[in-house]
Amino acid sequence: MSTSSTSKNNSANSAIVLSYLEGYPNHSYRNFLKVFHDEVITSTLLNASTPSNASIPLNDWCYFDNFWANQFLNTARLQLDKENYISLKEKVRIILFCKIRVTPGWGAGLVTGTAQLGELLDF
Repeated sequence: MSTSSTSKNNSANSAIVLSYLEGYPNHSYRNFLKVFHDEVITSTLLNASTPSNASIPLNDWCYFDNFWANQFLNTARLQLDKENYISLKEKVRIILFCKIRVTPGWGAGLVTGTAQLGELLDF
C-alpha cells in the first residue's frame, strides 16, 4: 500500500473516532464500537481488501479489535485532556488485556456483582 493510501485510510479511521469523541460526552471503546459498528466494519473490510493486507484473514477479529483500539486511543490522545485520556486508556486496556469481548450485549454478565469493574467498562 502506498504511503498516501495508508495516510488516507488512517485519516478516515481517525475521522470515525473523532466523530464519536465529539458527539458522545461519556467516552468508552465499547460504546464507540456499538455506535459506529457499521462504519468500523465497512472500513475494516475495505482496509483488509487492499493488496498489502491480503494476508490478514477476515475472521481474525482479535487483530481488528487491536487495530481499532489503537486507532481509538491514538485519536483520543490527540483530542482529550490528559486526565480523561488516561482514564479512557485504562478502560480500553482492561477490555483488551482481560480478554473481555467488546461485542455489544456480550460480556455484561461476566462482571455482574463487580460494580467497580462494570463501572470502568461502562456496562
